[in-house]
Amino acid sequence: KMSFKNSLRKQVLFFLKNTGYGSFLCCCMLLIPGLSAFAKGRVKPTWRIDTGLVKIKIPASGNINSLPYPYHSISALSIDQPGLKWVDSLISTLSLEEKIGQLFMVPAFSRYDSYYRNEIRTQILDYHIGGILFMRGGPVRQVQLVNYLQSVSRIPLLISIDAECGLGMRLDSTMTFPHEMALGAIRDNKLIYNMAYEIARQCRAIGVHMDMAPVVDVNDNPYNPIINERSFGENKTIVAAKGIAYMQGLQDGGILAVAKHFPGHGDSFEDSHLTLPVIDRNARQMDSVELYPFKKLINQGLSGIMTAHLSVPSLDPTINLASSLSKPIVTDLLKINWAFQVWLLPML
Repeated sequence: KMSFKNSLRKQVLFFLKNTGYGSFLCCCMLLIPGLSAFAKGRVKPTWRIDTGLVKIKIPASGNINSLPYPYHSISALSIDQPGLKWVDSLISTLSLEEKIGQLFMVPAFSRYDSYYRNEIRTQILDYHIGGILFMRGGPVRQVQLVNYLQSVSRIPLLISIDAECGLGMRLDSTMTFPHEMALGAIRDNKLIYNMAYEIARQCRAIGVHMDMAPVVDVNDNPYNPIINERSFGENKTIVAAKGIAYMQGLQDGGILAVAKHFPGHGDSFEDSHLTLPVIDRNARQMDSVELYPFKKLINQGLSGIMTAHLSVPSLDPTINLASSLSKPIVTDLLKINWAFQVWLLPML
């Protein structure tokens, strides 16, 4: 265990020193520290500082529509002074090992048994992980698991889910909304805002703080095997406008929105979950098309960006280096040139 921790520490310090953007790759799962978001006023935790963790009570019927929403009137993107003071005091007590642990978000499946639950518990207690990304399962089981994991973690966990088209994308017996391609065909973007606001309401009902959405890739390659129907369309202006509506709906509903897949996954012939696709576009094309929606969302107050595992020679000629680990792309372009200093989460 200690050799693993020492090796992990060396890897982290190496990446922090050489990439300069505070995110690193380990077992294909990454997270910018959750506590830093609290400190910067970007997320409101679903517990009260003076009384401890708020338990979400499951109704006897098992119907999540009747679940309480304890912070219905409080934005997830704000924090009060007592909360800020509490965050500062907690951060000051963390060891280097605990701070490193806060960089990690691990996947969790509420459909699995108690053995799996105990494995997550071990990661919380031994490695001080900062967050959970919920995958397949059910709403009631997820609420139970969220309550349990929050209760065993000394440092409150940031809870996220990849729910582009609602909780039904990951959880059984929940609502699934249309994919982005269908949303790209409607004219009234207020409908997209309302849909995202409802997704936010449902996310908060089960203890989620962050949704890995919207997808703002421009669908300019009809042979793309992974984006396709997940894109609002091939017109960059339409993609940006609908992406903004989706983002604002989530954030007004109290959920952190994470636009993806930066710097643009639309013009690929391969699935980046399986290999390293090459985006063969020049810098002018990247700036005028692929990057356009991201710039528009950032200008409207976007809370987070997911970086993609892509090779983009026009932006970084380093061979076989994923854009998620590229200093020219993440640090120089996104963080310095665009002054985006909020959430960066490389894709799984």
